[in-house]
Amino acid sequence: MRTLDDMKTRVKETAGKIVDDLRERRAARNALRQLREELSTYSTPNEIADLLAAVTRLGAPEDDQVRRILEHNLVERSHSRLAS
Repeated sequence: MRTLDDMKTRVKETAGKIVDDLRERRAARNALRQLREELSTYSTPNEIADLLAAVTRLGAPEDDQVRRILEHNLVERSHSRLAS
């Protein structure tokens, strides 16, 4: 039979894990936001294409994420030019 102290300990451990998970998620969101901001400085289709080519050659684990952001930026710039 579990005692009240055992249950309190388990609740504290679980709460600690939840807080740690939330911190990790917040850090990941902040890192993604910063990456998007940094990649937004590449504004012309040629700059974006050059960076996409460089990312493809690197073979880093983050390549897919960077590629998706750059492709999104390219589409957004195309749409904004068409709307003008």
